[in-house]
Amino acid sequence: MRTITVERRKSKVGALGTFSIYVEDYAQQELLIRAVPCRFVGKIKNGEELRFELDETERRIFVVNGKTSKDFCLEMLRLPAGNSDVTLSGQCRFSIATGNAFRFDDNDTEETRAIRKSAAKTGILAIILTAVLTPIAVVMLMNGQESLKSCFKRASDKSFAVQEMTITLDSTFEKDASLGFAGYLNSAKAGVFVERAGFDEFEESEGLDELTADQFAMFALLGGAYGDDVKLQQEDGIPFIEFSDTDSASGEPIRFLIAFYKSDKAFWDVQFVSLEKDYARMRPSFLKWAKSVTFE
Repeated sequence: MRTITVERRKSKVGALGTFSIYVEDYAQQELLIRAVPCRFVGKIKNGEELRFELDETERRIFVVNGKTSKDFCLEMLRLPAGNSDVTLSGQCRFSIATGNAFRFDDNDTEETRAIRKSAAKTGILAIILTAVLTPIAVVMLMNGQESLKSCFKRASDKSFAVQEMTITLDSTFEKDASLGFAGYLNSAKAGVFVERAGFDEFEESEGLDELTADQFAMFALLGGAYGDDVKLQQEDGIPFIEFSDTDSASGEPIRFLIAFYKSDKAFWDVQFVSLEKDYARMRPSFLKWAKSVTFE
């Protein structure tokens, strides 16, 4: 037997997210990933590492962001046969098509590239079908020959529930649970990703209920490795940060506004993201929507 160590470096996106690791195993199948029988070996949080035992045969290792998103929030690494201990490393990368996906370092094989490309295509299709075709088709049918621009101008407020949280966006958004987040809301102009970290998910939960949302935001800022140029801001009592990144699938520049909250049961972050070129226009809406968040 050999010991496999997976190190997840801190990342500024998906800091609250937990990834599940599966290994190829035809004898103990628990989940089928890309037609490969797999066995669950553990979960890994931001900045943590996971160790597990494997035999000497060649195995594929999969890292997924939830069972429902295993078809496109997916990373695969083929581990060669051997009897020496192995250490693997990687971090979370964001893509509008796939959400927060883990990526192993130095994992640039033809097989891996094909899986990532297929996964991104699946995610893009899901987003297009829910965020563009459905609302636009309905609006155009209702409004005849009127332009798409005028349709969006008349977008009305629309509320969405994500567990005990409620957020008000506009009617161009649709809810999609397929990316492995607590909540994912998308439109043709922006995405809203909701992450929830329940107090009962922390190994050491004592005293968590005494932390404020601002303190939680500071811990998230430190734990997410955002860099010295990203500062915690406030808007009507809501702590938030802003930063730019690159979509890992399309290569497009994107920009985030992430707001932080605390409910009776959990800490939350709500990630508003758009293309960099659209961000100045979307930012007032992002702040407005961030202020609409309420909890039961």
